[in-house]
Amino acid sequence: MESLHSSSIRSLLLPTHDTGLLFPAPHIARFWKLKLDPAARTTWYKLLVQKVPLQSYLMHIGRASSPNCLLCQQSVEDLHHFWVGCPSKFDSWRQVLRSLYPDLHFTSSIIMTALSSLQPPSSILDRDRFLTILGSTLNRIWLSHWAFKIDHRPFSSQAVAKMSIKIARQILHR
Repeated sequence: MESLHSSSIRSLLLPTHDTGLLFPAPHIARFWKLKLDPAARTTWYKLLVQKVPLQSYLMHIGRASSPNCLLCQQSVEDLHHFWVGCPSKFDSWRQVLRSLYPDLHFTSSIIMTALSSLQPPSSILDRDRFLTILGSTLNRIWLSHWAFKIDHRPFSSQAVAKMSIKIARQILHR
């Protein structure tokens, strides 16, 4: 009997035709092959399938009193704001990317496009490295968001950035 490995299972699950998703099958294949912690991959998958308990949704079902972002209170929390648009979260992204890509400039739209399309900007030469960095940062933002919301721990952009860089470097040097 042939032994099963995660790579052979993934290849069986990858679509061989157009799925109608926002990104083609080769991008999905890249996603599954990236060096990422399982928790980071799960978090990123939530972004890709747009399954995030946003404040606006929680208000709609009676679980929140306001649709506004809990961190900044400035904007209604949509997907862009939740992941990159909130000033505190964008500051984390800015610190990480400035540290690892000092010659490049990233806007929240550039980051969100890379996250949701699995395609780094054309100025990025090592695409998998960049995506691993995004995945690590995304997961740290997710964890810190929920620590703030549930445990009332302060959201520290600097701590998120520092830990994101540390984790990304550990993963990339495995």
